[in-house]
Amino acid sequence: MKGEIITIGNELISGRTPDLNSWYAAGKLTASGLSVTRVTSVGDDEEMVSHALKTVFESSRFVIVTGGLGSTDDDMTCRIVANALDRPLYSDHQMLEKIKAHVKARGAEMTPPLQKMALLPEGSKMINPSGDTCGFLLAKKDVRFYFLPGVPEQMRHLMDKFVLPELLRLY
Repeated sequence: MKGEIITIGNELISGRTPDLNSWYAAGKLTASGLSVTRVTSVGDDEEMVSHALKTVFESSRFVIVTGGLGSTDDDMTCRIVANALDRPLYSDHQMLEKIKAHVKARGAEMTPPLQKMALLPEGSKMINPSGDTCGFLLAKKDVRFYFLPGVPEQMRHLMDKFVLPELLRLY
């Protein structure tokens, strides 16, 4: 089964941070018998991310996307995905409750940037809803998109425990 990997972040394309996520994901997918046909790295740029997302329909059945899910201003993957795939954003109640619990456990204050992290494209399904690390799955036109955090340890956890087992079960 053919798939691809998209990594998002200015830190990746500037050379400040090595792209460990695509290296790890490609190695795991290939070792499991799945085929990675393309790896794309784009900066925190709406037009470039949107273009990368829209080109996958021609050649892939699954796409692993990492980065841009946090609370900072440059974390805009969810909004870009919603626009690129023609899905409205909605506030996911389950995700919002997880964020609130996380904030409360640390004695911090809930802020609008943290609330932004609960805005997901319509039709999304949380990956690992009971865990501390979250990503989401979205399907369109027979392509499954797995959106994972850019933090390598978090990405690896979701890749190993949830994404790869699901892909192997499906394909």
